[in-house]
Amino acid sequence: GSEPPPSDATLRTHNIRAGVLHLCQALLMLAASLWIDGVKDFRKPLTTNYLVYDERTHSPVNRTRIIGSIQIGVLVASYSLVAATSHALVIVWWRLYLRDINRGINRYRWLEYAVSSSIMVCAIAMLFGCSDLSSLMLIGMMNSSMSCFGLLMELMNSPNRAVDATRWEPFWFGTLAGAAPWIVVLQYFYGGG
Repeated sequence: GSEPPPSDATLRTHNIRAGVLHLCQALLMLAASLWIDGVKDFRKPLTTNYLVYDERTHSPVNRTRIIGSIQIGVLVASYSLVAATSHALVIVWWRLYLRDINRGINRYRWLEYAVSSSIMVCAIAMLFGCSDLSSLMLIGMMNSSMSCFGLLMELMNSPNRAVDATRWEPFWFGTLAGAAPWIVVLQYFYGGG
């Protein structure tokens, strides 16, 4: 047979341990990002694009301006910090977490993914050359939407439903939203060709 589900105390202990490990990982990555040569200097630019009127050609032309830069190590450290924060919120709102788990819902997981995986996919896009702030915002928002559709899938489909009563709309919408950032990343990976 199948194993019984973990007790509430075991689940709480696992969340505390996972939160502490994520926090330690975030602090180590942050320390490396701030003090290790080569890592602390690894930055990627942030740009914006805008139109200006070219008097010579009498037409609008695109211009790019660097508005700052992001230290990739700090961005990666924030990924683990978000996960640690999520585990801390689970402990703070333990009763809500247990009530949801017993209903087959884990809203903390989906909300944490909405933030942390969006940071991750934006960091990957930047590593492949995407520096446009607007594009990065859209990548992050589409990725967050995917996670929100995952939560909606759990909210709409209780574990004790009949299999043929499953509502698949959130899954398909989430798949569409989640594919968009990776299409952009692949475009940069293959040089936009």
